Amino acid sequence: MKTTVVRTKLWLLVATMLFTGLTGAWAQTVWTAPTVPGIDLDSYDGSTAVTVYNVEANAVLSNGMSWGTNAVAARLEGGTTGTLVDRQKCTLVVSAGTVKMVHAKHTAKGVGCASTNANDLYCDYGSNFTWTYAKSSNYDGAYTLTQAGFGTLDVASKWGGKLTIKDGYGNTDWAFIPQASLTDGSLAKFIERKAMWEVYQAVVDKSLFATALNTAYTTYSNASATASELRAATRTLIKAVVAGTDRSKELGK
Repeated sequence: MKTTVVRTKLWLLVATMLFTGLTGAWAQTVWTAPTVPGIDLDSYDGSTAVTVYNVEANAVLSNGMSWGTNAVAARLEGGTTGTLVDRQKCTLVVSAGTVKMVHAKHTAKGVGCASTNANDLYCDYGSNFTWTYAKSSNYDGAYTLTQAGFGTLDVASKWGGKLTIKDGYGNTDWAFIPQASLTDGSLAKFIERKAMWEVYQAVVDKSLFATALNTAYTTYSNASATASELRAATRTLIKAVVAGTDRSKELGK
């Protein structure tokens, strides 16, 4: 009886060690979303020019379309490492949890709703310019912007288009990106990290791809990684997932 108990405990110990070893070998780091390299509205200095960036659409506030005053979200004209142009640049008036976006070209023009239409937003003269901001639950450095009586600022399509509140695409995370974040490459690197983050989120059974994910995370978490290095790591990760390689073959899945 004593021998049986000892053997049972021994097998339990061995099983525990094997299980721990296996799970440890295939453990993967839990990633966190990348931080948007935007300014903190609560400590805004009142003078720094920014571009108003929609995180999901990867597009910035601009004016155009009808009469050149419609508020739209478009690609950065100078690229992600270029120089901000006035039509895509604003200064901000921040007060008590609210922000007003004032166009760099026209100091009296703000971004807001027409008085009776929540889907009619302009970079123009008017009174409905004040937006209440709240920190995004998706990305540090991003905010949601709402206007009393209207709703949350959004864009009309996946990749930008006209700014809207009703019937939007659901791209409601906005950030205020200074020129410095373009010049030093921070925005370009954020865009590449976000692409890798989205692949990570899309992998349902992460245990099957632990090695590929851990390898990618080495680059993802490296603050010194360049945009091209991040892009290359994302491509490698995508290839592993699409090919179904990594641990999936060992488990026969």
